[in-house]
Amino acid sequence: MQTKIFRCFFVALLLLSTSVNATVEKIFVQEEIDDDHIIIVRESGEQLLLEKWSMRLSPPSFEGKSFVAEVSANWITIHFEGRDSIKWSVEKSLGYISQHRKNGSSPQNNLTKNQCYKTFIQDPSPFLGNGGEVIVLGDGTIWKEVSYQYLYLYEYSPSVTVCPADGNMILGGNVFQIIPLR
Repeated sequence: MQTKIFRCFFVALLLLSTSVNATVEKIFVQEEIDDDHIIIVRESGEQLLLEKWSMRLSPPSFEGKSFVAEVSANWITIHFEGRDSIKWSVEKSLGYISQHRKNGSSPQNNLTKNQCYKTFIQDPSPFLGNGGEVIVLGDGTIWKEVSYQYLYLYEYSPSVTVCPADGNMILGGNVFQIIPLR
């Protein structure tokens, strides 16, 4: 009887310590490798390879989308609107998305497939997130938003993650399709 109580106490303590160390943040699903493996990008720019831990089915095609997740050192639970959450184990860190380029040339010229970088929107100020906006980023590149969303965000110099190879710009939970103008 004491052994069962001790086991229950130990499991409860383990679950409590895991949930205390988890943070809630938005993640971006960069690549679906297969139904059990994905690569995500955290708000910090860290890329992680995840393996599905729970047996739940993944939503169809969630690559290129942002979600709210509980993130700890070993586990990530991704919450999907209108669906059950899925728990993933962190298999390994793939490093951080490069934010600076040494040679000073524009980032989109140096990027290979699936590379993204963090910057900020310099103009327009405020950024509304409306269709057709011409966007000047802090790195000097110029893009046009072509997803034609109408969000009215009123964000002043917001931090964004730009994925030129995918034609995406991520701001919080919003993903914008962009094309380079210069």
